[in-house]
Amino acid sequence: GVDLSSRMVEVARQAHGDGALAAAAFYDRSFADVLAEEVAAGAGAEGGRHDVVLFNGALQFFADPVATLQQAAGLLRRSPHSRLVVAHVSGAAFVERERQENPMTVLSTMPTLAELSAIAGPLGLQVVTPSFLGTEPEKIEAALRDFYLVVLRWDGEHGGVDGAPPPEGGAAEGVE
Repeated sequence: GVDLSSRMVEVARQAHGDGALAAAAFYDRSFADVLAEEVAAGAGAEGGRHDVVLFNGALQFFADPVATLQQAAGLLRRSPHSRLVVAHVSGAAFVERERQENPMTVLSTMPTLAELSAIAGPLGLQVVTPSFLGTEPEKIEAALRDFYLVVLRWDGEHGGVDGAPPPEGGAAEGVE
């Protein structure tokens, strides 16, 4: 796990540093530092070394979420199990209000399904949403306003699995 906060890294290490995650590494580094390390290690067209990249209540602090998600995709291992997760427990509407109140800190808003699809497609990623958010793009968008959870996974051509095609302008149905 990577977080700017050494306190949060220590909490994660204590909570998850043994058992199934005993081999996991926990670092207090910036996203830019992780990217630089990955490039130095030779990450490229074949993907990176990470199974999961999770932006939990964090994407809005990046000025260019499109570039950030593109860079994050480069960190992912090409595997059917790799995931890029974008989440915010308070939802997209909260982030919009937060941006209006604190534009110097909150640099962007949560991407819409259409925006995510436009980012993901050229990278070889599929947009997947949990089934509890619904199946119709309009209902999913409305649900994301209050609880934001979207997963990007590799498609079959890029080392992943192909799921049901996404609804027009929306996300593929159901996260495993």
